[in-house]
Amino acid sequence: MNARLVLDHSLVWLAPAAGLLLLIVVALWRGYGRGGGMNRSTSREPSEKSSSKSAFALKAVAFAILVLCLLDPLWSSVRARPGENALVFLVDDSRSLNIADEIGGRTRRDVVAALLDRDRSPWLVDLERQFDVRTYAFGARLRGSDGRGSMSFDEPESNLAEALAALRNRLAGAPLAGIVLLTDGNATDAAGPPLDLAGLPPIHPVALGGRAPLPDLAVRHVAVTRTVFEDAPVTIRAEVAASGLAGREITVELLDEADSVVSSETRTVAAEQETVSCEFRIGRAGERPRFHRVRASVQTRIEAGGSLEEATLANNVRTVVSEPSTGPHRVLYLAGRPNWEHKFLSRAVADDAELDLVALIRIARQEAKLQWRGGDGGSGNRLFRNFDDTPETERERYDEPVLIRLNTRNANELARGFPAAAEELFAFHAVVLDDLEADFLTHDQLALLRRFVADRGGSLLVLGGPQTFTGGGWDRTAIAEALPVNFALRRGGPPPAGPQRFALTREGWLQPWVRLRASEAEERSRLAEMPGFRVVSATGAVRPGATVLAEAVDEAGRHAPALVAHRYGHGRCAALTVGDLWRWQLQKTNDRDDLGRGWRQMLRWLVSDVPERVRVEVMPDSAGRIGNPSHVRVRVHARDAKHRPLDEGTVRVTIEPPEGEPLELLAEPSLDRPGTHEIEYLPRAPGAYRIRVAAMDGDGKEIGAGETGWAHEPAVTEFARIEPNREMLRSLADRTGGRMLSPEELPAFARGLPATDVPVTERVASPLWHRPWVFLLVLGCLAGEWGLRRRRGLR
Repeated sequence: MNARLVLDHSLVWLAPAAGLLLLIVVALWRGYGRGGGMNRSTSREPSEKSSSKSAFALKAVAFAILVLCLLDPLWSSVRARPGENALVFLVDDSRSLNIADEIGGRTRRDVVAALLDRDRSPWLVDLERQFDVRTYAFGARLRGSDGRGSMSFDEPESNLAEALAALRNRLAGAPLAGIVLLTDGNATDAAGPPLDLAGLPPIHPVALGGRAPLPDLAVRHVAVTRTVFEDAPVTIRAEVAASGLAGREITVELLDEADSVVSSETRTVAAEQETVSCEFRIGRAGERPRFHRVRASVQTRIEAGGSLEEATLANNVRTVVSEPSTGPHRVLYLAGRPNWEHKFLSRAVADDAELDLVALIRIARQEAKLQWRGGDGGSGNRLFRNFDDTPETERERYDEPVLIRLNTRNANELARGFPAAAEELFAFHAVVLDDLEADFLTHDQLALLRRFVADRGGSLLVLGGPQTFTGGGWDRTAIAEALPVNFALRRGGPPPAGPQRFALTREGWLQPWVRLRASEAEERSRLAEMPGFRVVSATGAVRPGATVLAEAVDEAGRHAPALVAHRYGHGRCAALTVGDLWRWQLQKTNDRDDLGRGWRQMLRWLVSDVPERVRVEVMPDSAGRIGNPSHVRVRVHARDAKHRPLDEGTVRVTIEPPEGEPLELLAEPSLDRPGTHEIEYLPRAPGAYRIRVAAMDGDGKEIGAGETGWAHEPAVTEFARIEPNREMLRSLADRTGGRMLSPEELPAFARGLPATDVPVTERVASPLWHRPWVFLLVLGCLAGEWGLRRRRGLR
């Protein structure tokens, strides 16, 4: 690199050397001219003339080089200063290097051991003479190493991004010639932000692992979903990747915390690369988080006479947590009159631990203000006179509606009727309005109900009836814009003809909480058995964005919305225009409680996404910085009684590790998220972790609690992919100006590394005659000239 010829100290001999070279060239020319005519005719063949000239040129070049060497010129070049440049060997010390790329063959750790063994790698000894070679190992974190002897290849993680960042900080300012990275490229922190390679020297990845796919079975992804479908409230879906197992039978099992098999499925793998999806349904969520394990295994085929060996078994099991139930969820039912709907609704949820129905029913309408003649002239309602000793001023007034309260927490709850304060209304999760005119609620109460949906995130369900929707004057209220129907756009057309049938729309068929049967045929049979309904309230047009889940179809085939839902603010609103669903129960033709099940699923859907005052999130801390993916961040969202962010308060977090004593921590308030408190936790042992949270207000009073958990399984991430990630390694080399290598190419690359660009260099000079290539060049020219003369018969 940057080599050149130096003649500065030999310039005084340049003229004599040039004269000598000129005499030699003239003598050669005359000699070849005379020699060419001896014993030959004057007319020579063109090939002979060309051979004579070539022989002359070869000998002239040889003598020119010899004359140049008499000047004692120097050959000057730039090289790396020995021992001044640091060359880093960064070695992956994780468990994935224990994989053998051939069953029964050498493992990847054996390849690393051979490369770093000085007895078997003489190129490494030569490299240490030229560079300050430093060896580092990385797994969960970066650490120094003295070579292969200090590596266990038992690290549960391979955090490449963190290792490179730590290496950049540790060697800041040092003259780095490059980084030789020995890894399979399967970094466990690859899901974080893109690698920051600024300030790093060229990285030369050495990809460990073969190119042929390995036989392996891996549980790649497990997800838990909770639905309001009564038969299967919790569903666990697992994706199992099978590689090199075509024709084999695999079994996927769901295990509980006692390692008992809850459910299992057996599948046959059809292709060499295939992803098998399995679905397991379990019972209701418990009061505490429940941990389940999904385990996949390859079955032994009897005719094969043995079992199939996999590349690794570390990725065959995965743990998942199902969130605990946050119930009972409170539902406020407000009715304008006693009716059958409340009877069947309360009966349906009586034994449901997820739902708590609180009813406020008007049994007498508000009377006009009249001046009673005769009697004592009191203002109390005479219906309640002489029943108890309640003072006249505390009795229900005759000009107020008479309400009864059912299933309240205490004697004071709803004592003044429908809540007028946010603290009281926001304690509920959903509100159901049944056959009630809008004038029953004040303007402030209607505005509060709209805030209950939009800000608090609660749900509102309006049931049909003579006093509901357009018949109840709801089109001129503050809550009208929250409903999924627009009263300003009235639906035209003649009134319905006769009883109307209940029919699901395409969107309704896709919602599990709307369906009551497991199959489409059974659901259609169930719909056909439903009676015709006679009370279907008239509504406006469906608002844009709202979804019609069911329709009422009359005898003339005309359709009207029967069940409509949409999102409004942070909550949801639904309208059920049918006002006589009780006919379904009275005219049922089987022993199934379809109406009760329908009510339970609808109410569960209403409360399913309503936020609690205390909500807990667990997430890996890899979104905002380069870090260990097992570094967990616990985030607690706390709200006051009005569901405003709780700024003045404390949050205590108790973590129960899989082994050892529970740890109690005090969460710190977030600087950018009001009402949010956070802690960071680094789990050590693999297994299931449980979290209990208690939030207190500024006075130290507990306002709510929560519980959740997560599974720390570093092996799942480490062995998520067993084939070398060559794409990532090639990108790493391209972005830093390095070179992608295989283990076989590393010795040749190391021998040529001193000739590449390095930070600290020096210029060295040596006599030209001491260069072997100069002697070989002179010898080659003379041998070539002699060969031409012998072949052509020249003298």
